[in-house]
Amino acid sequence: MPQYLALSLAAFSMALSAGTSLAQDSPFPARTYERDGLTITVGSPRMIMRGPMFPWAMLFDDGSIIVIASSVEEGGAPAYIRSTDRGETWRPFLPPPGYCIPNVQLADGTSLNCSSAPPPIADRPGYYQTARYESKDRGLSATFTSGTLYMPPEICSPEKVHQFHGNTIRTAGGNLLAVLQGMETEPAPGWPEGGQTPYKCYMVKSTDEGRSWNYIAHVASLRDLEGETAAALKTGWRTWGACEAHITELADGRLVCVMRTLNDDLQPLIGEATDSYRDLFQTLRGADIYKGSLNLPDDTFYSLSPPTTPVLICYSDDGGNHWTKPAAMREARGCMPQLAYDGRILALSSGALHYPRWGNGIVFSLDGGHSWTELINYAPYFTSGYGSLLSIAPGRFLAIFDYAAPQPWKDHTAHWVGAVEITVEHRKPSSGP
Repeated sequence: MPQYLALSLAAFSMALSAGTSLAQDSPFPARTYERDGLTITVGSPRMIMRGPMFPWAMLFDDGSIIVIASSVEEGGAPAYIRSTDRGETWRPFLPPPGYCIPNVQLADGTSLNCSSAPPPIADRPGYYQTARYESKDRGLSATFTSGTLYMPPEICSPEKVHQFHGNTIRTAGGNLLAVLQGMETEPAPGWPEGGQTPYKCYMVKSTDEGRSWNYIAHVASLRDLEGETAAALKTGWRTWGACEAHITELADGRLVCVMRTLNDDLQPLIGEATDSYRDLFQTLRGADIYKGSLNLPDDTFYSLSPPTTPVLICYSDDGGNHWTKPAAMREARGCMPQLAYDGRILALSSGALHYPRWGNGIVFSLDGGHSWTELINYAPYFTSGYGSLLSIAPGRFLAIFDYAAPQPWKDHTAHWVGAVEITVEHRKPSSGP
C-alpha cells in the first residue's frame, strides 16, 4: 500500500474515532459516592426531550418505557417519547386521540390508568365516576370504560376534589392499591402553615382490576403530626399538608408510603440577595423568579433558599388497612417523592430541594425504608421538582427529571427533560496486605 494512502486511512480512522468519542461525551460527568457500605454511581445525565417539563414515566414488563411531559406550562399539551430498551435509546411517540398513559400493569400484561379527579355521581352519596383506560399493547393504545369509587361522605367531603395524584400498584395478591389526596373541610388545629383546607391522604383498593374502588383507610394529614415530625415542618415554609403520595410493596408484603408536604407557592423562603453572581446554575434574577408574595426586584440576584420541607413516610403491615404515624424524613425533602424497589434495594427520589426549585435528590434503604443513606443530588439544576424513578434491573435505577429555568416557566426553549442511570453495589471489602 502506498505510504500516502496508509497515512490517509490512519488519519481517517483517528478522525472517526475522535468524532465518535466526542459524540458520546457528556457535559455532565458521572460521579461515584460511598454510602453506608454501598457504592453508588450516578451516570452522566442525558437530554431526552427538549422544551417540555413536568415529566412522568411508566415502565412496562418488556422493558419499554413511555415518558409524558407538558409541552408548555404545567397542564399544557402533552408530549411523549418511548424507549424499547430500558431507557438506553428514545424516539418520539404519537399516541392515538383520547389517549391516557397507563400507570399500573396487571399480571397478564394489561396496563391501566384509573382516572385522575373523579366527579361525584348525582343521587349516590359517596360514589364517584372513575375513568378506566385499558391498554393491551403496553401503552401504545387504550380503550375507555367507566367505573366507580366509593368514599364515606363523612370522611371525604363531596364538596372537595379527590385525586388519584400518586401511583397505583398491583400487590402480590393481585389487588390494586392507590393513595388518593383530598382536602380537609377546615383548617388543621395548630397548623396556620397549612391554610384553610390542607391536603390529606387516604388509601383506596380495587379487587376487580380497577372497575370499582373502595376507601379502606386514612394514611396521613397535618392532624397526625406530633413532636419532632411537627417541628421539622415548622421552619418558616408553608405546607400543603400530605399530598403527592407514592407507595410500594416490599418483598415481605409490607407497604411503604411517602408524601410531599412542601408549599412553595406562597411566601417561599429565599436565599441571599446580591447585585452580582458567580454561577447561573445556582442563581436566578428576581425577574426570573415567580412574582406573587415575594415580588423581588428584577435586577437583583438570589441564591438558593434553606432546605425545603421534609417528605413524610409511613408504613403498613396489613395491606393498607392501618398505617403508622407519619414521620418526617431527615434525608428526603421537596416535591413529588418517587419510590422504586428492585426486590432488595428501596430507592426514593424527590425534587425541589431548595427554592427557587433546584436539585433532585435520591436516597437508598436496605431495610425496607426504616434507615436511609445520606441524600445524593443527582441533578443539581433548576427544576419543576417533578419526575420519575424506575427500577430497570437489580441495582440499576433510571431517574427522569427536568431542567426548568428561568422559573416564570415561559422560556420553554431553555427547558429539557433528562435521564440518568444510577447503579448501586455493595462495597467490596478491601484486601489485606
